[in-house]
Amino acid sequence: MSKGKLGFKIKNRFSSLVMVHLAHAQMISE
Repeated sequence: MSKGKLGFKIKNRFSSLVMVHLAHAQMISE
């Protein structure tokens, strides 16, 4: 597997985790 593909996979998973975290934080603050 190429390094670029792996990095993209990790970045993709990380950004989706961040999105979930932000949505969760918004629900709590409301």
